[in-house]
Parts: sequence; structure tokens; C-alpha cells
Amino acid sequence: MFFKLATESAEEIDADTDAAGRYSTRLQAGQYRVWVERPGFSRLNYGASSTLGTGKILSLAAGQELHGVSFRISPLGAISGRVLDEDGDP
Repeated sequence: MFFKLATESAEEIDADTDAAGRYSTRLQAGQYRVWVERPGFSRLNYGASSTLGTGKILSLAAGQELHGVSFRISPLGAISGRVLDEDGDP
């Protein structure tokens, strides 16, 4: 999974998670847009209630520590099977 941040200047900062999805990063005080994404899953923005939401700006003060921010991402849908005509032929 990828943990991503975008600063006010739109600079992106990437941080990978470990196998259990845990992440940690050190940031300067400021405002950030935060999201997570993983191939095969929908992207989710910090503070959004759904994958369609734009989320919230995360504001960090100097010396502030933020713990326990978690994201629940959903797998993208897939359809599988076979298409047959009325005679049962592909």
C-alpha cells in the first residue's frame, strides 16, 4: 500500500506501508492532503467518508504528534465468467 501526502505547494511525499499496513513519517508543521492507494483498491482521501469524497486538509502544528490515523480501502470490483449465446456457445 502507498501512503501519500501532498503539501500546500502540491509537492507529493510518498511513504510505503509495511506488510501489515502500518506507516510512519515525519513532517514539518503545515497543511497536507493525505491519501492511500494500492493497486486493485480504490484510493481514499483523509477525512473522506467514501472513495468519491475529497476529504479534509490535515493541519499539523510544530511538535504535534498524530497517532492512530487509519484508512479502510475497498477492493475494486471485478466481473468474471463467460458470455454464451442462446445455444450455450461462447
